Amino acid sequence: MVFFDIAISGNYAGRIVMELFTNTTPKTAENFRCLCTGGFADESYVNKLKVGSLMMIKKISIPDSNTTAFAIFTTDEDYWEGTNVVFGKVVDGFKVVEEMQKIGTEIGFIK
Repeated sequence: MVFFDIAISGNYAGRIVMELFTNTTPKTAENFRCLCTGGFADESYVNKLKVGSLMMIKKISIPDSNTTAFAIFTTDEDYWEGTNVVFGKVVDGFKVVEEMQKIGTEIGFIK
């Protein structure tokens, strides 16, 4: 389990607790846990995408690259199925994720 403590507009909004699928995607789960460990070796696509899933998203299509981001999905998205590694899920604090989604980001709103 890992967590993020989230502030929105400088005010504590809550904690997002995430379970990592260390048994099926150990490399990606460990990379996410460390956040800055170096290379991200590719893994399998065995886990199915569901609401609350965590997915490592490659920004560019270079195998084993360190140019990745992650997403917390707020809807089921068949489009992404089998394209990126699902490595965990939100187990507590999903309302905080939904609050973040309402606010958006510096470059726009989160869809």
